[in-house]
Amino acid sequence: MPSRGGCAFERERCISQLELQHDGVLEWWVGRGYSLEQGFNLEERPPVLALGPNVVLDESITNYGQEAQIIGDVNGDSFDDIIVSSRDTLEAYIYHGGDPMDSDVDQIVTGTGTIFGKSVNGAGDLNGDSFADIVVNDFDTDGDGVGDSAEDLIGTDKLLADTDGDGLLDGEEVGDWMNPRNTDADGEIDALDVDDDGDGLLTSDELTVWFTDPWEPDTDFDGLNDSDEVDVHGTDPLDPDSDGDLLMDSDEVALGTDPLNADTDGDGVSDAVEVGDPFAPTNTDSDGLIDARDPDDDDDGLDTLDENGRGTDPLNPDTDGDGLSDGDEVLIHGTDPADVDTDADGLDDDAESGPVTPCWSPM
Repeated sequence: MPSRGGCAFERERCISQLELQHDGVLEWWVGRGYSLEQGFNLEERPPVLALGPNVVLDESITNYGQEAQIIGDVNGDSFDDIIVSSRDTLEAYIYHGGDPMDSDVDQIVTGTGTIFGKSVNGAGDLNGDSFADIVVNDFDTDGDGVGDSAEDLIGTDKLLADTDGDGLLDGEEVGDWMNPRNTDADGEIDALDVDDDGDGLLTSDELTVWFTDPWEPDTDFDGLNDSDEVDVHGTDPLDPDSDGDLLMDSDEVALGTDPLNADTDGDGVSDAVEVGDPFAPTNTDSDGLIDARDPDDDDDGLDTLDENGRGTDPLNPDTDGDGLSDGDEVLIHGTDPADVDTDADGLDDDAESGPVTPCWSPM
């Protein structure tokens, strides 16, 4: 018979060859399956797992040995070991290989539920400790990727694949059932929590409406949680800079600029340019209103947008340095705010615009 490393004994006796005792001879083990051709039936299956002619495991337990697998070296003695199922006792039995090998149970793996131990297998070295690991399975009635016994333990519904109805299977949300995922650390595991990341958006909405990450409260990492972006600010939870002005949405909220308008004050200069350093935003005229929110950055009476059109300096209240503010030159005197001597008569505009002393002549 071909050599196999393990088999389930449902309707056939199983024979496999392996080296468990390092004696240079391949042992064989025979499962306690049954075969109608051999005259056995469910009630009469021999409770025997034989490891060669000298090691016979005789466990008088219903369903003992329904499955057995080679699992590698679980105890670090350089001998391969085997695991044998016994679902009716909610246990699985590990036998260590040796020289010679005996029939004593060396380790017992215990579970809960109704059919823990239905199947067993080796899992390789899962944690990098140089020891082989095992997996003991259970029924998964609802097909969600979490065994029934595990669902009993963690509180999910073993008859409902998506216990919290959020669009994710329990198995996706649970992860390791021995340490089930609780993304927002709120005391309620994700598989029972309709808002896994605690950002204020339902997990189902994150998956189907907003397409945000249900396990990350700030999907775009802009400093605003997804719910605040959607429900408070109206910003895009998938874009850290919703208006494309090169300022993060969270910075705009903190500064009072509009995260949906690249030029909050409408002066023709983008918020990012007017803000400069978000931690020390520019306030040219020190009037308590940062430039990005101030339509007249230098407080000279001319709006920044107007100054940009006239060619004056929107950050200097007296562009030509003649002593008259740009606003006064334009709105009061009619002089050129970019020319110190508008009429080129040799006198500065400031001098010519001073108070006039009346001259009286006798009648």
